[in-house]
Amino acid sequence: MQLFAVVAVAFALLVLRTTASAVGPPVVTGVTPVAGNAGTTVTINGGNFTGATAVMFGQNPATTFNILNDVQMTAVAPAGSGVVHVTVTNPDGTSTAGVGDQFTYSVLPTITSLTPSQGPTTGGTQVTITGSGFLGATYVLFGAATVAFNAVSDTQITAISPPGSNGSVNVTVGNALGQSAASAGSVFTYGSPVGIPTISSVSPNSGPTAGGTLVTITGTGFTGTTAVTFGANVATFTVLNQNQISATSPAGGPGTVDVRVTNGFGTSQTVVADQFTYGTLPAIFSVVPNNGPTTGGTTVTINGASFTGLQSVTFGGTPAQIVSIVDNQIVVTSPAHAAGSVDVRVTTLSGISPITAADLFTYGTFPVVTSVTPNNGPTSGGTVVTIIGSGFTGVTAVMFSDAPAANYTLISDAQIVATTPAHFAAVTDVRVTTGAGTSANTFVDNFTFGTFPVVTAVTPNSGPTIGGNIVTVAGSGFTGVNAISFGGTPAITYTLINDGSIVVTVPAHASGTVDVLVSTPAGTSANTAADNYTYGTLPTVVSATPNNGPVAGGTPVSVSGSGFTGAITVTIGGVSVPFTVLDDNTLVFTAPAHAAGVVDIRVTTPSGISANSVNDNYTYGTNIPVITSVAPNSGPAEGGTLVVITGTGFTGATDVLFGTLDAASFTVVSDTRINAVSPAGLTGQVQIRVITPNGTSATVAAAIWTVSGETVTYTLYFRWSLVAWVGQDGINVATALMGQGGGANITPRVTAIYRWDGPGQDWEAYFPSGVNIPGANDFTTLTKGRSYWIAITAPGPVNWTVFSED
Repeated sequence: MQLFAVVAVAFALLVLRTTASAVGPPVVTGVTPVAGNAGTTVTINGGNFTGATAVMFGQNPATTFNILNDVQMTAVAPAGSGVVHVTVTNPDGTSTAGVGDQFTYSVLPTITSLTPSQGPTTGGTQVTITGSGFLGATYVLFGAATVAFNAVSDTQITAISPPGSNGSVNVTVGNALGQSAASAGSVFTYGSPVGIPTISSVSPNSGPTAGGTLVTITGTGFTGTTAVTFGANVATFTVLNQNQISATSPAGGPGTVDVRVTNGFGTSQTVVADQFTYGTLPAIFSVVPNNGPTTGGTTVTINGASFTGLQSVTFGGTPAQIVSIVDNQIVVTSPAHAAGSVDVRVTTLSGISPITAADLFTYGTFPVVTSVTPNNGPTSGGTVVTIIGSGFTGVTAVMFSDAPAANYTLISDAQIVATTPAHFAAVTDVRVTTGAGTSANTFVDNFTFGTFPVVTAVTPNSGPTIGGNIVTVAGSGFTGVNAISFGGTPAITYTLINDGSIVVTVPAHASGTVDVLVSTPAGTSANTAADNYTYGTLPTVVSATPNNGPVAGGTPVSVSGSGFTGAITVTIGGVSVPFTVLDDNTLVFTAPAHAAGVVDIRVTTPSGISANSVNDNYTYGTNIPVITSVAPNSGPAEGGTLVVITGTGFTGATDVLFGTLDAASFTVVSDTRINAVSPAGLTGQVQIRVITPNGTSATVAAAIWTVSGETVTYTLYFRWSLVAWVGQDGINVATALMGQGGGANITPRVTAIYRWDGPGQDWEAYFPSGVNIPGANDFTTLTKGRSYWIAITAPGPVNWTVFSED
């Protein structure tokens, strides 16, 4: 009896232990960092790590590993090379390899090419560096100058060229193992900023392979042009003026080539704006639907190829109204035509599509399906649906894609009641056939067999506009997932964990809240609040006041900009400091002690880190000049006004600036006073600054000098206002938005400014939030006499006062 009891207890313990351990194999969703070398400590995120028995880096076991909890562990990378999958094993199995578990072993960087490989001596050229071994890069050099960079992938880095002298420098990428070797592909050439040609547009930008298209090339530096090429082929050309060339395209093979202009200074860089496409004849693969009434008005989708340069679409020679064209798909409205079959023809700059059986469209009286109710049901069939439309008299068949209805009854010429057949999970088309033909396939005739996916949560539910972060989508019905979108943009990657969970890499998207939708063969998840995901914009630092202070620290600093809401950290010279966010555009902190020199103020929010720019500079020094008042604080544009500047730290002053102009003259009276004479040529409001060997005085309200003159006030209304600019010609947009002549700073209220480019037949835009982002704005100054559409935020109007040019 005792032996039996012992055996029973042991068996029960064995069953409990076996049941408790059956948790399933591990899941790896991410590793940090994603690159390194042997000895790098890697954090592994995922699930089912409890009881893990092994961690592998490719085929090599980790040197050591430590289980932190069931969803996180650390491991030390063994020796290895290339890109490997990090997998975890427990008694129930090994994690499945996926994109999220990849780890890259660093190697010496290698540069194969720079695009572009030349730029002006003023710097500012965005350069794409192509090569290998870039993950883990720690610096990029142009010659001896260190520049900021972004490692896009292991094979690509983007960087902005610094200022340089005429000539060539070597570009170098370095990491913990060393730096890239010099090669022909790593040479960047500085040229005269006004000498090398630039191309801003090519019109038209496509033509036939036979050549002969007359093309207008617009840009700068065309005086003295010696050659114009389309790809590798030389074109005949005429220089119209320094900004325009007329050229005849040479013959070329199908595809897109760069148009290049060469003069004595060099050859224009390759840019998107210089591209010219040689086309082949358009081809039609299908016309959907391929029938419609003789009265026309049918929305028809034409699928095919080589539609670039579309000029017209005809049905039996009758022009159709073009609704849209996207890639190799054209949507048109069929014209009226007599009954019968006709050919649909597409005409582009390259020619007319050939006649084939695939381009036929038949005019006549056909059945039309306008709705199916209900439009979904189980795969077992048996759902009674009502089909509404027209032309149903004489119906001979009702199909759910490839399956006939179990039964159907004709109620009238406009209504049929049908019972669904059994069908596997899928979206099907309900088609009605009569003696006249079969109804066209449209989205309104869809019927879905199966269970729809449902999204109950997205974690985390926010991130940066650049995307690339990982989120987990929870819900049900995910098996068979074939698409995930964020506000209509497809996810970069996704991994189905189980029927209720998907791990997704978020795509880039404009700021705002979007819906995360999951699609399976059964359909797409419904839009609910639970599927919301919010994209945020990067914070931007516009100014720091004051922008200098003593090395001992203690200076209160006010930072102006945008996107500060939810700020996580603020650093000055890389040192984190306590801070207070006053609103989305302002935060304050006290400068800590720091060695003398110029440092950057950076703000981090959940959306990312503010870009490094001159606007975020803060200078540490001793006895930096400080201006407390200027008297008088205004004077005429012709200059000559004696101005008394009061403050501290003026001894040894080397210059006094009114904006960007030197004072006509100045005298250092004492360490606390300077007498200066205003220069001629000033406009609007400018900042007076004192420069000494210790530094430059900060930008402060007490040092503003106003040029006497008339002002003009615009009243801007929500949402858009049209303004004819009569202010200062060529003034910087950011300066104008800050207000002049006592006017208010309206920068926080303005979201966008547009103007029409007549020659280019296009809209140009300026976004205040993108002022420090290269390429974000099409223009940065305002031109007298031009008209501008200005958008402001709600509520109500805002007055904008600026100096008048008149």
